[in-house]
Amino acid sequence: MITEQQYPIQKRWLYSRWVGLVFRTIPAALFIGIFVFVGFFVTTDGQNLGSAFLFFIVLIVANAIISVVQDILTRANFHYALEEEFLTVKTGIIAKTEQHIPYSTMQNIFLTRRFWDQFFHLSNITVENASRGAAQTTYMPNYPAAGNEIFIPGLDVKDAEELKKALVVKINEYKKSDTTSGL
Repeated sequence: MITEQQYPIQKRWLYSRWVGLVFRTIPAALFIGIFVFVGFFVTTDGQNLGSAFLFFIVLIVANAIISVVQDILTRANFHYALEEEFLTVKTGIIAKTEQHIPYSTMQNIFLTRRFWDQFFHLSNITVENASRGAAQTTYMPNYPAAGNEIFIPGLDVKDAEELKKALVVKINEYKKSDTTSGL
């Protein structure tokens, strides 16, 4: 059995997410700066302007803290295993979910590297599953299981390639032994 113990989600994934968070926050900070700059010339009551500025700063900091805590908890509560007949994925911070995806229903396996992942030498695996139906497909890279996709984030590039090969071997083994198909 192959688990996240052999191919762990790297701590660098957290750093990649946080660098992305900083760069997503910059436009908000620029907006605040423009708001304060324009407000300085429009208003004569500097106290109200200062309160609004402080409010927006608190919102940005609170959002950053919540995002960091959520990322840490998501990583700590994400587990996967390549078992004999299934890919098992366990997720959830508060509401725990355990999914068993048969290898026979897996259609595609993708390795992806988002912009920030490239700087941290990370790769992600997306497994498309045929059993849930294409109508439910949603791409949510922040959540490990959405629609008919399973997303395994933050793997070292070499580990992701090896895990993909192991998945392909499991899929091919299962399809060779599966004689129940009427197609």
